[in-house]
This record gives sequence, C-alpha cells and structure tokens, in this order.
Amino acid sequence: MKKRVLSLFLTFVLSFSMMPMSAFAEGTGAVAEQEAQSSGDTAYVSTTGEDVSGGDAANEDASNKDTAVEAAQALIDALPEEVTAENADELQAQLMAIDEALAELSEEQAAGLDMTRYEKICAALNAPALVAEQDSGHTEADHANMIPWEETDSLPNTAGSYYLTKDVTLTAEWEPKSGIVLCLNGKSITLNAEGDVINMSANGTIFTLYDCHKSGTITHGKDSNDTTYNGCGVVVGGTFNMYGGKITGNVRTGYENGGGVFVSYGIFNMYDGEITNNSCGLSGGGVYVERGTFNMSGGEISSNISGESGGGIELSSSIFTMTGGSIRQNKAKNNNYGGGIDVSYGSTFTMNGGTITGNMSDAGGGVYVGTAVVNYGNNTFHMNGGAITDNTAANTGSETGGGVYVALDGIFTVSGAAKITDNKRNEETNNVYLKPETITITGALDKDASIGVTTPSVAVVGSPVTIAKGDGYTLTDDDAARFTSDKEYYPGLDGDEVKLYKNPPQKHPICGETCTHGGKHPDLVWEGIKELVDAKAGNYYLMNSVTRTDQSTWYCDNNVNLCLNGHSITAAHDSYAIMVRNDANFTLTDCKENSGTITHGSGKMGSGVMVNNGCSFTMYGGTICGNTAADSGSGVIVNGGSRFTMYGGAITGNNTTGEVSCGGVYVASNGTFTVSGTAEIQNNWRNGTLQDGVYEQGSGTASNVGLTPDTTITIGEGLTEEACIGVSKRLPLTKADNISMATGATEELDYKKIFPLDVNDPDYSVIRDGAGNLSIHLHEHGWKYQLSGDGATVTAVCNDAATCPTDGGNGGSVTLKAPAADMLTYDGTAKRVTLDGRFVEDETIPTEVKVTYRAKDGDVLEGAPVNAGTYTASITCIGADDKSVTASVDYTIEKAKLTAGDFTVTLPANLVYDGEAKYATVSSTKINGNYIYEEYEDASGTLDQAIKAGTYKVLVTANEDPNYNEASQLSDPAWTFTIQKAKPVIQLTASTQTLVKNGKAVDISGWASFNNTDSGAELTYTLVDEPEGITLSADNKLTAASGTTTTGFDIQITATATDNFEAPAAATIHVAVVEKQDAGVSITGAPTGKIYGDSDFVVTATKTAPDGGTWSWSSSDSDILEIVSGGNTVTPTVRVKNAGAAGAILTASYSDDTYYGIANVTIIVNPKKITADMISDVPAQEYNGKDIDPVFTVRDGMATLTRGIDFNYSYSDNTNAGTATLTITGKGNYTGTVDKTFTILPRSISGAGIELDVGSFEYTGSEHMVNITAVKLPDGTVLVAGDYDTKNNSNKATDANDSIILTIEGKGNYTGMATKVWKITRIDPKPADFDVIPGLPTVQTYDGNAVTVTITAGSGIKGMGAITVKYNGSTEAPSNAGSYVVTVDVSDGGNYNARTGMVIGTLTIDKADAPKLADIKENHRFLLTGEKTVDIKNLVAGALSYTPGTASGDTGIIENFFVDANGVVKYTLTGTGVAGNTVTLPVTISSTNYEDTTVNIVITLTEKDDQAPLTITGNTTLVYGQKLTLGTTGGSGTGAVTYRIAEAGGTGEATIDADGILIPVRVGTVTIIAAKAGDADYNEVTSKPFVITITKALPTGEPKYTVITTAGRTLADAGLTLTGSNLNPADGTLEWIDDAGKELSDNTKVEVNKAYKWRFTPTDTNYNILTGEITPYPVYSIIDGANSSWTQNTDGTLAIRGNGEFTKFQRVKVDGTVIDASNYTVTEGSTIITFKADYLKTLSEGSHTFELVWTDGSASTSFTVAKNTSGSDKENDNDDKDSSGNSNNGGSSNTNSSNSANGNNANGGGNVTQNLTKAPNTGDTAGIWLTLFVVSLAGFAGMLILRRKTTRK
Repeated sequence: MKKRVLSLFLTFVLSFSMMPMSAFAEGTGAVAEQEAQSSGDTAYVSTTGEDVSGGDAANEDASNKDTAVEAAQALIDALPEEVTAENADELQAQLMAIDEALAELSEEQAAGLDMTRYEKICAALNAPALVAEQDSGHTEADHANMIPWEETDSLPNTAGSYYLTKDVTLTAEWEPKSGIVLCLNGKSITLNAEGDVINMSANGTIFTLYDCHKSGTITHGKDSNDTTYNGCGVVVGGTFNMYGGKITGNVRTGYENGGGVFVSYGIFNMYDGEITNNSCGLSGGGVYVERGTFNMSGGEISSNISGESGGGIELSSSIFTMTGGSIRQNKAKNNNYGGGIDVSYGSTFTMNGGTITGNMSDAGGGVYVGTAVVNYGNNTFHMNGGAITDNTAANTGSETGGGVYVALDGIFTVSGAAKITDNKRNEETNNVYLKPETITITGALDKDASIGVTTPSVAVVGSPVTIAKGDGYTLTDDDAARFTSDKEYYPGLDGDEVKLYKNPPQKHPICGETCTHGGKHPDLVWEGIKELVDAKAGNYYLMNSVTRTDQSTWYCDNNVNLCLNGHSITAAHDSYAIMVRNDANFTLTDCKENSGTITHGSGKMGSGVMVNNGCSFTMYGGTICGNTAADSGSGVIVNGGSRFTMYGGAITGNNTTGEVSCGGVYVASNGTFTVSGTAEIQNNWRNGTLQDGVYEQGSGTASNVGLTPDTTITIGEGLTEEACIGVSKRLPLTKADNISMATGATEELDYKKIFPLDVNDPDYSVIRDGAGNLSIHLHEHGWKYQLSGDGATVTAVCNDAATCPTDGGNGGSVTLKAPAADMLTYDGTAKRVTLDGRFVEDETIPTEVKVTYRAKDGDVLEGAPVNAGTYTASITCIGADDKSVTASVDYTIEKAKLTAGDFTVTLPANLVYDGEAKYATVSSTKINGNYIYEEYEDASGTLDQAIKAGTYKVLVTANEDPNYNEASQLSDPAWTFTIQKAKPVIQLTASTQTLVKNGKAVDISGWASFNNTDSGAELTYTLVDEPEGITLSADNKLTAASGTTTTGFDIQITATATDNFEAPAAATIHVAVVEKQDAGVSITGAPTGKIYGDSDFVVTATKTAPDGGTWSWSSSDSDILEIVSGGNTVTPTVRVKNAGAAGAILTASYSDDTYYGIANVTIIVNPKKITADMISDVPAQEYNGKDIDPVFTVRDGMATLTRGIDFNYSYSDNTNAGTATLTITGKGNYTGTVDKTFTILPRSISGAGIELDVGSFEYTGSEHMVNITAVKLPDGTVLVAGDYDTKNNSNKATDANDSIILTIEGKGNYTGMATKVWKITRIDPKPADFDVIPGLPTVQTYDGNAVTVTITAGSGIKGMGAITVKYNGSTEAPSNAGSYVVTVDVSDGGNYNARTGMVIGTLTIDKADAPKLADIKENHRFLLTGEKTVDIKNLVAGALSYTPGTASGDTGIIENFFVDANGVVKYTLTGTGVAGNTVTLPVTISSTNYEDTTVNIVITLTEKDDQAPLTITGNTTLVYGQKLTLGTTGGSGTGAVTYRIAEAGGTGEATIDADGILIPVRVGTVTIIAAKAGDADYNEVTSKPFVITITKALPTGEPKYTVITTAGRTLADAGLTLTGSNLNPADGTLEWIDDAGKELSDNTKVEVNKAYKWRFTPTDTNYNILTGEITPYPVYSIIDGANSSWTQNTDGTLAIRGNGEFTKFQRVKVDGTVIDASNYTVTEGSTIITFKADYLKTLSEGSHTFELVWTDGSASTSFTVAKNTSGSDKENDNDDKDSSGNSNNGGSSNTNSSNSANGNNANGGGNVTQNLTKAPNTGDTAGIWLTLFVVSLAGFAGMLILRRKTTRK
C-alpha cells in the first residue's frame, strides 16, 4: 500500500514540476493574512486573580503576521532529512500544509523564511528516480522532471528525453518532433549553412531544452571567409521551453528580424539559459516576437545588437511577461529605439521582476513604448516589479528616455516594487521620458519602489506638471514619494494626480500641520514661494522670511491661501504690511505652530493686515505681532463691510498710540469679526514698550479687540476654551446694566475665561443669556445646592436668582448615572458612573465634581470599582450656605462567564505510547490557576489522565472565583491530541544459525526477542519456502533429517499488533545445515601481552563439544614463553623467559571421533620499564667549579642491574649550582628512560670582606652612592661582579643616617649575604630653606580675621623638624592692627639640626576704613517723656571710645544728650514736641582696628508707639504632605497677626492661611514673614524671616507583581508593575535592585523562597525613594502537623502549621471546600491553624484533605479522624501526672496524634492541642529546608506518577 501511495505522490510531483514557472510567479504576490492561532497578548495573572501584565492590543495585527511567518517556518523545519517509502504519506501532507501556509504570506514575509530543508526535499522529489548517473557526467539532479533519459550522439527524431554525448554539426536546419526533451549536456549544436539552426515553426510542436553543464550552445558556424552563416538560432511557431543552454553567435543580416530567437504565433518559455551575442539587421537582435508570447522567469538576454530597434527584444503585436532573469548589455544601433526592449504594434510588456540594465539606444535605452499604430491599438508597458537601471539613451535631442521612453498614446502603468533609476541620456540623469502621456498607477507602490521622470513641460510656480494618475486605485503621499524628478523638480500628490513642482510642495490642511477640527479640513498641496506673489490665486507657503525693503504694502487681489511655514513677513515701510482688496479672500495659516509672524521693522509704523470693504480675511495660524499704529487697529483692521474670521493663531505684542484705536483688532461699524477654535488675541497694548521686536505693557494699558458701540463678536462653531480674546468696550454702570459683547455662544464654555476684559475689574464679568448672547455684567453669584427626589441629581441655584443672568438662577445640575446594564459584568475594567450635565461657569462653583466610590462594606475605594460586587458612587457639593448635598447611586457588577476562549491549552508533547500519562497544560489570563483543572475524554468516557494510544479531547473545569462563575468541562476542537501506537522491534540473537542434520530437534524460541516486552504480542517462527528435510513444530522445535540435501534455509519471525503497539517489521534468520560439529575450541584468560619479570601464569582452553577427547599445547618460541606444566590439560602453566618483540604463539587443540577444534593465541613479552624507584637517591653536592659525577646504583628488586647490559646513563647540568639530572636508559630486558635529579648547592659568601671607595658624606639633599672596590671570601677567593648583587640599592642613600648598611647577596653559584656600614651626617637649617606665605615683610588691612603666616619646609626640603611660627614671641596669629616680628622654632629632623628664634620677617596689619553705619531710628509717641537709651557698643568691633557730637533738627524735643564709656547713648524726652518732629544725635566711635566713624541716632515723634519685636514660633522642619501650624510671640496692642510667604530666597513652595496653617507644595525652604497690624496706640510690626525646611515624604504601599509558580523563570516573569498597585504616589519608575542598590537585570533567574528588593522612584520629586522586598517564587509546605490524627468524640483540638507568612493568610479548605473561620483559630508563627473540637466532631471517620491558602500560593496535607475505641470522650486524659498536673516525658496518652516532634510535656487537661515548641518567624527557613530536603528525596519519584487532579481540585 505504501509503495502505491508513494507512486501516486511521485506522479503528482512530476506533473507539478512540468508546469511553466510563470504559473507560480503570478501567485507569489498574493497576500492573505493568516489568522493567528491565538489573538492578543497573554497576560500574566497572579494567583489572586489580578491582571498585572498590561497587554498591548495595538500590536495584535503585527503579532498575527509574525505568528503566520513563525507557523510557516515551523512546518518547514519539521520536514524530514530525506525522502523514504516509510515517510511518503506523511511527507505529502507536510508539503501540502507548507503550500497553504506560503499562500498566506506576502512576498516580503516569504523572503525571510529559511527554505533550505524545503528546497532539499523538493530537489529530492524532483530528481528522476529511474536514471542512474551516467558516465558522461550527466546526473538526474540537473533536471526538474521525473522521466528517464537516453543518451544520444545525434539529434533525435522521436519524442522522448535525451542528452547529447558529443557536439552535433548540422548542414541543414533541424526540425524537432513534438515531445522531444533535449539536454545539451555541455555540447553544441552548430549549423554550418545558411538557415535557422532549429526550426519548429509548425504550430503545436512542443520542444524542451536543458543543459546540465551550462556550456552547451545553439549557434552558426563560419564559412571559408570566416563569415558567420546567416540565420536565426531558433524559430518558434509552437512552444519552446528553455531551461538551459545558450543561443549565441547567430546573425541575420540585411532587413531581417530576430537574430537569436524568432517567435511567430508561438510561445517561448524561458526559465534559464542565455540568449546572447546575436544580431540582426532590422529589429530584435536577441529576440523578435511577432503575434506570439514570450514568458521570461529566469536566464538572461544579453549583448545582442539590432540594426534598428529592439536591441534585446522586439515585440510586434505580442505579449512579453517578465518575472525574473536579466535583459542586459543589448544595443539598438542607427538612431533607433529600445536598447533592451521595443514595444510596438499594439504589444504588451508586463514586468513583474528581473532586471533591465546596461542597454543602449538613441531613445528608450531600457524600454521603448512606441506610438500607437492604426489598426494595432496602443502599446502598453505594465511594470509591477523588477528594476530598470544603468541604461543609456545616446540621443542628443530632448526626447530620449535613458530608462523608459513613453511615446504619444503609449500606456505605461506601475505598481508594486517598480524601480527605474540611474539611467542616463549621455551623462545626464534621464529615467522615464513622457511625451506627453502620464504614468498610470494601478496599485500601491512599495517602499523600495523608485521612478525617475523627465517631462517636456517646464514646471513653474503656480503651474506644476502632471506625471502620474491613479486608475481604480486611490493614490497616497507614499505613492507620490516614490517618484523623483530628473530635472530637480519636486513630486507631490494633488488629489488623484502626482505632479512635479518648481519648489518643494507641502501637504497639510488649511488649518495647520494637522487638522484639529475632527478631520473637517482635507489636506491641500502648498507650493513654495520665496517672494510674495501679487496676482495668482492658489495655495502657497513661504520658503524663507520676506522683508519688503523700500517697497509698499503687499496687495492681495486674488483668493490666496498663505502658509507662513515658520517664516516672517516684515514690512520695512510706514504702511500696512498686507492689504486685502478687490473682493479678494485671504487665508493665513502656519504649519510650524504659529512661529511665523507678520510684523513691522524697527521704527516703522503701520497695521499688520488691513481688510477692505467686500473682502475677507481668515486666520488659522501664524502670529501678527510687533506692529504699531496711531489709529484703528495695529494688528488687524476690519473695515465696514469686510469679514475677519479667526480660527487660530495669535495677535499679540502689537501697540497703538491713539486714544480711540486698538492695539490688537479694530472692528469698524458693519464689520464682521468671528472667532472660533483656539484664537488668541492678548497682550496688545496702548502706549506699550517695544522689546525684542514685540510690544510689552510697560506703562501702557491692555488694548486687544476694539468694538464700536454697534459691533459685537460673532462666536463661530468650534470655539474652545483654549481660545483667549481680550475685549475693550464700555463697561456697565450698574448691576442691571448689560453691555452686549458677543453673539452665538451656543456651547456651554467658560466664556469668562475665553473673553477676559481689558479692564481687569472683578466686579465685571462676561455672562451668557439663554439666547447665546454674551454681555459684560456686574453680577456675582452665591450658590446653594439642591438634591433631587431620587437622590441622584445635584442642582446649583443662585441666591440672587432675580438678577442672575442664568435662567432663573439655575447654575446647572449634575446627575449620577450608573453604568449601563450591559456593561455591569466583570471584564477587568473599571465601571465608572457618568456625570450628566454641568454647572455654569463661575469661580464660586466647582468646575470638576469628584466621584467617591464605596464598597458594600462602606470602605472608600481609590477609584472606580473593577471586581464583581455591589458599590455606591456619590458626589458631594458644599454651597455658599456651608450646607453639603450628596447624590449617590448603587449598582452591582455581576460575575463573568468563562468560555473556552478564556483558556490556553498547551497539548502534551512526545505523543507516542510509552506507558506514561500525557498531560496538557491549562492556563488563563482571566482566572487564577488554582481554580483550574483538566480532564481527558476518549471513546470510553472521561479520564483523569491520558495513557493509552488513541485520540483524546481536553476538558477544562474552573471553580467559581470572586469575578467568574463556575465553568464545567469546557472544550474546543483545537484541544484534541492523539497518542500514537509504539513501534516495537524484533531483535535477533544472531542473523545466522547452524543446524546439524542429525534428526535431533533444537528449541529455537530464544533465537529472537522483542525490544519491548510490554507489547503483549507473541513471536511466530515460520519456515520460508518449506525446505526439504527440515521441520519446525508448533512449539518452535527445529529438526534437520540426517539425509537431507538442504544446505541452508530461512526462518521468518513475525508478531501481531496490539492496542498500544504496532506490528513490528518481520525479521529473518538464515540457518546453515552442516555435516559435523565444530568442537568450539577457544582459549580464555590468555593475556595479550606480558612484561619481563612477570610471574608464571595459567591459560584456559574451552570447548563446546562433549568430553572424551584429548588436549595438547605448544609454544612457538620457548626462549620467550615456556610451557612448564599441564601441556595435556585445559589449564597449562606458562613462564616468561625473556622479552621478545614478536612474542610467542600458544596453540591448544582438541580432538575425538566426532569433534575437532584448534585455537591459537599470540602473547607479546615486553621489556620491563625502568622506574625512578629503581635508582638510588643522589645526595646534594656543593658547587666546586667542576663537572660532578656522584655515586649511584640501579636495582630491580634484589637484583642489581649492570651498566652497559641492562642500562646506559648520562648527565646534564652537572657543573653549576642548581638541579642536575642523571638519565638512565633501559637496555635488553629493560626499557624506558628515567631521570633522577640531584642538587648542586651554591657556595656561601657569609663573612666575605667588602672594600668601599668612600665611607662618609654630608647631607645635601641629593643622592650619595658608594662603590664596591673588592669582595673576598675568607679563603681568599675573589668574587667577580656577576657573583653577587647589591641588595635593595643599599649602596645609595639621600637622607642623613649614621649607620647605613650596604648588603650584597650572592647569586648564581654563590649564596648568602655580606654587609658593610657607611653614613650621611645632618646639617643646620637656614631661612632660605623655608617657604613663607605671604612673603615677608607684608602689610595687611584689618578685616576681623586672624592673619596667619604659613611657614613650611621649602620645595625639595626633606627631613626638616617640626616648625613653630611665632608673632612677637606668641604662637597665636594676630588679628588686630599693629606690627609683628615673625620667627620660627625648628626641632631636630631627619636631615636638619634643631634651631630656635630664627627671624623670618615682619607682618604689619593696618586699620580698616571707617565702617559706614546706618542711621539708628528711634520712634517715640509725641506725648512720651523721660530718659531713653540706645546701646551702640556692638556697632564697631574693638571700640575704644565714644564722643557725642552736636544735635541737629528739632533739638527742643530732647535734653541731657551724652554717651557713657560703655557705648550707651542717653537722652531725655521733654514732651514738648508734636508728631513728625525729628532730631539727629551724632556719635563718633574710635576703635583699635578701624578709622574713626560716626553713627546718627535719628529720633522721630510719632502718633503711635512701635510694638515689641514680633517672633514666629513653631517647628522649622516639615514633611511634605503634612501641615504645620505656626504662632507668634511678642508684639503689642490688639492688631491681628497675619502670615505671608516671601517671594524670593526659597527653594520650596507652600501656602499659608490667616491662621498660620502652612501646607507644603514643593520640598525645599520657604521663608515666612508674620505681621501684627497696628491699632490706635501701636504701629504695625513685622517679624524677622522664619525659614522652614520642607523635607521629602516617604511613599506608601507596594507594587503589584506576578507570583512565579515554576522553576527557571526570571524577574521579567514576575512582572513588577505600578498598574493596580497601592503605591502612593502612583506615578514613578519601578525596578529590581541588588543589596548595593544597583539595578538588577530582568534576566536574573528567580530562586525559590528568596526575597528580592525593589525600588520605587516617584515622578513627584516631593517624595523620597521607597524600597521593599518581594518573594516572587514562594513554595509553601506544611511544616508541622502533616498527616495528623484526631479521635472522634474527644475534646482535643488539632493544629497544623504552614511556612507561609501570617499576613498573607486567606482561607482554609477541608476536602476541597472553604470552611468558615469560626471553626478554627489562626495564629502567627509562621501560620498556625488550630481546629476547634466542635468542628472536628462534625467530620466523618476516615482521611480528610487539608489545604492552607495564602494570597500567593497554598500547601496541602491530610489528617485522619479516628474511631474512638475506648468508649470514653476523655481520650486525652493522662493518669501519669506529677504533682503540678503536668505529664511526665513519654507519659501522654493523647490519641490526637500528629507528626510533630514535640510530643512530650503536653498539658494535662482534657482539651489537648498539638504543642509547638517554637513558632518560627516567616522566612526562618533552616528547619523548613532540612525537612523539605528529607521529604523531597522520598517524594520526588512519586510526584512524577501521581495524578495531578488530586491537588488541583
């Protein structure tokens, strides 16, 4: 069956391979996006059910495309390495699947695939399986077909497949029969005559050409004159398929067409090969196609020449389709067309791929699309891909087309990846020449497409040239961008046309760079200009700024749209910059965010834009600024009868000098001014100040929009609150007086904000009436709030409803609406209420209403609820009457329903039966994995696991969780898998057996066995072909009759298939029938080699024959091996005599009457290896200057070896000190070379005498060196310089030292050290040895600081003692003015002696200039009398005396003015003055350090007294987010205390109210000033600045993360995120860090139960960085109480402890059900659950499961409820008690047992709880890990086979 399937499959491949390649080329462009196997990103879900991933749905489409590519690659990678009969069925299905996958990919996607394996398989399938490799070198792999090949040495005449074995020379043209397939095989077909080499002009003929060696040719020979015979290479009237070979060297002279190929009414399919170096006199040097079809998907048409057109190809009423290959280096001579290809007489050329390059002609160097000819129709060139490059048109005229020439009426269409670049007209770029037709774009142009264009028309400003249009396809800007201009024009898309512009076009809406009006404005094409145009209408943008120097106003007389493009128009004259006249419409925009301006030059007067009667000015962007005028409007003048509509842009920084004019916009009577969008008119002034080109307020006043009494602003559709229009108009006189300002205010916007009044008075405001009119009004609101009957709506009502401009004082209402019912099902998104309506615009009413959400239990949520449950949403408003109103709504979020699509099922791998269960993996982004378990369904029903061979469907069940309802046994067709049967193999003990023909039965059951004994099948032995005389019984007994003539036969072994195993392949054993038995002699235990000196050894012979015969042994060389005993037994003893390279052969033979056998073994005897332990040790020798030959011996055991017989020896390195080597080389019965080293010790130089040239020096600061003149050993031996080294430069020194030791150390042949003493003496210091700063003498001026002279050892001075500087004998540096002698004391130093009182120089400190003292102002109430004092003693440091001067001013108000010695000024108030009297009292102060200075005490009589000093009290530090209440002390009178924050000097920010409550806004410092107001008796007093430091707050909360449940994950899998966390503040950056605070890579592998640090850096800089720890991979276990037991009807409790954190505890499950918390207690350490007796009594007898659940995991065990066999309910009582009631060790009778180690000293009461001697802290893992390690070793193997459902449920 398999062979038949393979045959059918190969037939299919044969048909497939013979199809023309063009059939496939058309399909490769189809793109059908493959549906992804799973949509969206998989979000990681923590075990609490919270999504912490934040998947991005925006990447879904790209992800699906990537999935399709990955799926196709996976199918290709799954292909086998080779094609076999066994894998044919599977391979067919694989290839079909790959074809389907490839069809879904785009060309770009398919190009990225690795097709190596696919191509290898296709090549193997396409290889002709019926042909062996020929001696000629022709192989089947060279051809893509499935037919056998025949060799031939001549051209065949019958249909079939042939390959040439030699060159063929013709004398007449060859007309092949239809159906011939010919491989040139590297040979040539040459016609040595006039005519065509191959002529298949007959209609219907099919011929196929191959060349497996790529060197075969079809050509013409030459005549005797060396002239090529005239004729075409191939003439085609039928179908010619070219897969290889060259059609070359063919010439058609005269006015003939088609040098290489001539197709007339035929079809030429070119897949490979070459048509090259052919020529003709007329058209088509390479190929001429007349009313035929040419399909080119490979190969090349090159280096052909035509006399006229079509150097490569000429088409005449034909079709040419090119999907690959190359047309290159062809030439059309004699001023003609189409160097590569000429399309003429109604032909169509379609190019989907390939290249046309290097061709030449006068016009259309690559392609020439000719003019339409009557009765033939248009010539058409469709280019959908490929490249036309580096072609040349040599015509010197203007009509050329280096790449493509499109003549009149020619049709040229493009799409896809068409590329026409780098073509030339002579040396000029010239790609596509259009005359005058345009290119038609039929589909999107790829990003790699590029088409250069030359047109006969010239592009000028305002008149671009159209080069392309769309046809059934909507063009995009990307399509236009694929065109380039050969003449430096600029392509741009205008509607459905691509045009070339003189200047670079821009494309954007009229309102700016992008439309912000809901897509209302389409893109327009804007043409660049460098100067303002005066006449033409159109869309223009400025390419540069324009200054109209010495010119007049630019007059806009046409409909002009102008984009400033970020540039400026500057009027350098005294008049308008722009005047719109003659009923023109002028529109201004700026695509550069209003950075362009309309302005006046410095000193020039005039308005920006003047709009005349009947004209309109529309402004979307740009800025009108820096203009100034004496009348009307400086920015814009809107004359009567004209219109100004402003959607955006800005009119700002303009100025007017007139009293009735306006700085911004002036609207005259009957003028219309409409505002919309984001119009900005502000900061325009009357009498402002020019600054950097724009006007600022200076001393001027605001003057923005000037409205005459009868004009108003019209509010257009789309006005936003981003607009700002300042208004100047008469103000109302009373609250009832409304001044009309604007109309059309239909939207409820903050018009007060949009239309600020130029006169900034809070009593005036802009209000809107019910008709949408805006007025200037004096009203102020006072709001109160009312609640609707249903409690869901709050309405604001004005207290002064009678005069309120709103409708009856209605301030609007806000209604809370619960989410729609169809939205109230849990889907992971917040369910927010909606607020319908809004309040009116007023600063006393909230513009934003905050919604508060509460859970059912009343807890306030941080935001809108997400999870299922019942919630209340509310808003609260507080009115002017301080009464609050709260509106609320209740709603419930229902649990969601789970579907199969909510689960991801990963099917098991290795789906071949092996006796092991196959499990699928189920996960979900919606529900915690602890709630999910899976089952398997096959034909027999539902199973817990899949083991047997067969097809299974995965069933998924999810228990109910907080947000999802229960889902039972969900399934999906994709969740199906099949376990294949296993394939056993029959194993043979031997492939050949023997059978003696003696009639005896032999049991052959053991001749074969299964490799898998689990199969259940039995082996069956069957004789093949029923051999004569051979019988095989049913019980596998085999017999050969004595007289049988059969010499051999085969036995076949088979087995049947079973449920889980396939039938194995049959095996065959060949049985040889023999006459007599071999004795089966063999030698065992014989060594392959022995070593000389080995002991005697025994070898053993064995046989298979029965006993009764005789044995004999022999040795081939007894000098090497001698048989010393047992030569006639099976175990002789052999002795090694001598070494021998050839060894000796031991022979054993056995014989009797029936059996005979002989066996040999060769044993080599090798020489014994000499080892180091055979050589005696050599004692150390001492260097003596001669070769050393010590005494030694060599022994082998007790035998002493002989030199020259048993070994030779030699020495190396045995003269100088060091390690010498003795080398022993074995000889005779010994072998090997062994080295023995011994030591030659160097001689000691200790005690040697050293002689020096000099022994003493005086310290100079420079290095001294002694020289050694001689070194002698005690015995008189004189050492040379190379025998020693001076150690540590001890012959050199710089510093003074009386005992410098020179040390030399022996080297080489000498060792040890010898010494010699030398010295350097100290010197006295000198003044020049010191550095003095400042240099002395020096004069300084007193500044209050001590003047220190720094004296240090000079540069380069070393070893100076401690230096003490003194000033007039004192070590304290002086600060007061005076003269000081500076000396130094120096102590002993390393290189210098001690010295005291050494004078260095003089220091002088002059007095400082007299300080300028501020007047001291003293204020006294004018009625006050008596003595007053002013203390001035601290005004000048070091003051010595105070001299009063003469009082001046109103001297009568004081008397008794004097100053005491302590600097206290005294005077007496006479009480005779009046408020305002002033007297000045001068005092001169003399001091030690300052020149004399004078201070004035100015006494003023006032109406009030000054208060006592005011001081702020309170903390000086404050944490951000807290409040601080400040207070004050001091002050006088009854005035109120107020606080303010100083505007300068602080780095922080805060607010403070009248009560001194400070609230931080930004960390840093703030300065607070307090003031106490004056009253009837006291003036106001201000405190000193009080500085408060605001410190950063610490964030709270912790981030969200995904709990890791499997090993091998990284920190990236933990998904640390801010989303859904309770961190406050919520914004910032989050990262993992190590203990040093460095960022941890997300690739860090997560370890089990290890805590990892995280760091949160808030975006809000008012907060510090917060760090914390998380254990991403918790593994929980029961650490005490596992497998406990409790006895029924007793009062004891039962305790079980898990290792999870107490704070993460959630619930307890018994038998899979969550139990009420009242049934147990939970305590810390780590988490201890103690079941209450009342609950335990409710449980049935037997085993129960227990699960302890934390927030991020769980741990399980079981416990037993045991039957009470004692009949007592006091099973826990204990009679073995001491006097205190405690049980003794081991005496407990507690039947509620557990596995706890703490079984002793239990409480003696009746209620017994399992005791825990220690409650370890969470994370105290030492004991836990020890326990886990022991348990894991025992349980690991069991885990592999247990059902997983038990723990999952």
